[in-house]
Amino acid sequence: MANDKLITPKLLESYNNHLMELISRKSVFRDDTGIRTALAYCERVLRSDSSARLTYYDDAGNLVSLPRNFDAARNAVFLSAHIDTVDADPAEWVSISNPFEPQETSTHIIGRGANDCKAGVAFMLLLSEFHNLIPTDNVVFLVSYREEGNQAKTSTEIGAKLGSAIPLSNTHNLFLCLENTTRAELKVSMEAYDCEPCNAFIAITDIVPKIRDFLSDQPDWKPISIQPEKLPSDAVISKSRSGVSGHAATIKNQENVLYNAIFEDTDRMLSGGDAVQTSVVDNKIDIYDWPQLLRHRAVLNYRGLTSVRELRERLRDVDYAEYFPFSYAVGSDRRDAIASSLAKKLILNANGRDVEVRFTPNPGRSDASAIWNTTRHQNQLDLLTMGPGTRSHIDNGISRKTHGPDEGFHKASGYLAMQRILELCRSYLTEGE
Repeated sequence: MANDKLITPKLLESYNNHLMELISRKSVFRDDTGIRTALAYCERVLRSDSSARLTYYDDAGNLVSLPRNFDAARNAVFLSAHIDTVDADPAEWVSISNPFEPQETSTHIIGRGANDCKAGVAFMLLLSEFHNLIPTDNVVFLVSYREEGNQAKTSTEIGAKLGSAIPLSNTHNLFLCLENTTRAELKVSMEAYDCEPCNAFIAITDIVPKIRDFLSDQPDWKPISIQPEKLPSDAVISKSRSGVSGHAATIKNQENVLYNAIFEDTDRMLSGGDAVQTSVVDNKIDIYDWPQLLRHRAVLNYRGLTSVRELRERLRDVDYAEYFPFSYAVGSDRRDAIASSLAKKLILNANGRDVEVRFTPNPGRSDASAIWNTTRHQNQLDLLTMGPGTRSHIDNGISRKTHGPDEGFHKASGYLAMQRILELCRSYLTEGE
């Protein structure tokens, strides 16, 4: 591993312990008590150096940790990750029986949130504990309260406070959302997301053939949930379809059991998906024989580089409701801002080492867009989504999808990614000094 002075066995043991502790605190986005419990653990770690840092909760519940002697004349680094996760169905998991009781193996740390996004949170806790890894006196740690669930992201408060309650450098500011962008393939690589799609949800209420017609006309949409308006009490399941569950950003319609049922069981009554946990495509749908076509309510998701205005224009002739306000859906295109940035220069200059970094659009949407769209200081930020968790990979025949079953932090690739991020942060902080 490059530069053992940065990453040592002692550091990795501490990192693993932090990640295991975080996973064991069930912080599903619907569970405020669980989220606060996980944040309390982070707070205890971040407050251990209280003489050097000011750590507090902002008005949205995000945990903020600032250097007390922040120097606006020097370059600064901002590290951010969210503490909440999607839920998990233990029946789907092969590696462990309880997704919220983590298990460590020689190759993985397995449990819900291991990659998205507790790998990023644990990275910040490690830096706060071993602050000699990089000069953390101009590093800000930000743990956002709620990112999942396609509701208003609490990181908008972070964006709004940048440049006021959260100070900015007058020179260069690197802002990394530490999401899972590492790839555990033949050669470990990372992606730096500099562009994120619109992430919109609508509800259509109609008979299944009409919902099928919409999906035929507009194939960029994918079903997340479909339920009859009223399930008859004497309805009996005639069969079920099963398939692949996972992150709604990456499951294709051809793999989506709801989509396949809508097209192939059009004359039946259908019930599947979770209308609350909308960032997850479910792996099962129940199909009922019923003598008449009933109206169903379908929740559909669109992810693409389309503005909200253009999306509304495409839906002009469709009878739909915004399932979440489209104001939540706006993505961000930061490619022009990043093109000539110090961050991109340093990343590209370091390529060719252990981990290659590739600039690419995010298939999903992270806190980066919420922060970018609410800050008044876009021209001062090098804002990227880039972190140590693996997005998805297969290990010994087990598929480890971020929002799917058997989510697992892949140690070998994750440690290399951490090294790469540490080197970037150190270079950025000391550039020009």
